Amino acid sequence: MCIRDRFYMAVAPETRGRGLGGWLFRQTLDRLAEDARRLVGPPPLGLFWEVERPQDAVDQAEHEMRERRIAFYRRSGGVVLEGVDFTAPPVGPGLAEVPFYLMFCPVQGGSARVSDDLARLIIETMLLEGYGVGRESEYYRRALASLAERRRGSAGTGL
Repeated sequence: MCIRDRFYMAVAPETRGRGLGGWLFRQTLDRLAEDARRLVGPPPLGLFWEVERPQDAVDQAEHEMRERRIAFYRRSGGVVLEGVDFTAPPVGPGLAEVPFYLMFCPVQGGSARVSDDLARLIIETMLLEGYGVGRESEYYRRALASLAERRRGSAGTGL
């Protein structure tokens, strides 16, 4: 089962560097596990989200901010789903599609390794449920094709 909810987390620039973001992220994971146990029984596998890719930044300052954001999530236990070509479709008229990295963090510690089955579930949840695209959409097909390519690329490497 996959429960989808969309929320945003941010810390005001003047309060950054004091551990508040890490605390907020850990509280979110703890609350997610607690709510899942109370509502559905077993704890969730983890939390997944999109993060803007540094290479798509419009300037150096934005590139550095995106790198810092990814580093923060990695320090918090998150991993980038390497090799997944994920692009969000335009969310309104006149808006552009947005390429993202997908990230995942297990709720109860443990391995943050993302199996191909879990990666597929994340892609389906984000695109089919979150953005409402169909299975025939280029966004969905491209993401799944990259997942298949990732699988071929890791064959024999022990990943």
